[in-house]
Amino acid sequence: GDARLELPDWTRGFVWVNGFCLGRYWSVGPQDSLYVPGPVLREGGNEVWVLETERAGEPRVRLR
Repeated sequence: GDARLELPDWTRGFVWVNGFCLGRYWSVGPQDSLYVPGPVLREGGNEVWVLETERAGEPRVRLR
């Protein structure tokens, strides 16, 4: 099914999941996560690319 991608310690940039561009994120908000359509996700493992344009804290993401 669909999911949400959280980037708790990232500041500003763009995100791709399995080659699909989810869009941009900014810690200022208003969103606190990015929507991930179900068909983009693969069973067994997913590739997440993050292009951080400011600074990042701990490089981790959460997929819920």
